[in-house]
Amino acid sequence: MLDQVIARLNAKVPDLERVDDTASLAELLASKALSPAPVMAYVVPLGLVGTGADAMSGVIDQGVKETIGVVLVIRGTDPKGSRVLKTLHPFIIDVIAAIVGWAPNDETGVFELNRGAQLSMAQGVLIYQLDFSINDQLRITP
Repeated sequence: MLDQVIARLNAKVPDLERVDDTASLAELLASKALSPAPVMAYVVPLGLVGTGADAMSGVIDQGVKETIGVVLVIRGTDPKGSRVLKTLHPFIIDVIAAIVGWAPNDETGVFELNRGAQLSMAQGVLIYQLDFSINDQLRITP
């Protein structure tokens, strides 16, 4: 599903200069070297939560809520990052509009916004995370 979210963001939010996955974000954080692109997004898996399961006639149905994060990394041109704060809100709105109400593949639900929060602001770089979840259903025949 992460690849489909990345493709969706690439198609719907063209001002994001780079959209990548969690491995690229981990590499970025480990190296402490940012890409020259001023606005990047990284799509990361945040987990699964199961809801009530029903077992009927040899089939198990269980609801599942899958949560993903979209981490925005915005580079500013000033060391304190005050200018980058002015560019953050439009990106938040564009990412939300691209993801909320949409579903990849044959999911039974659509993405909903859970929350958004600033994670860091240092050396003119702002890191902001948006969390989205989608309801789906498992159908397993043991």
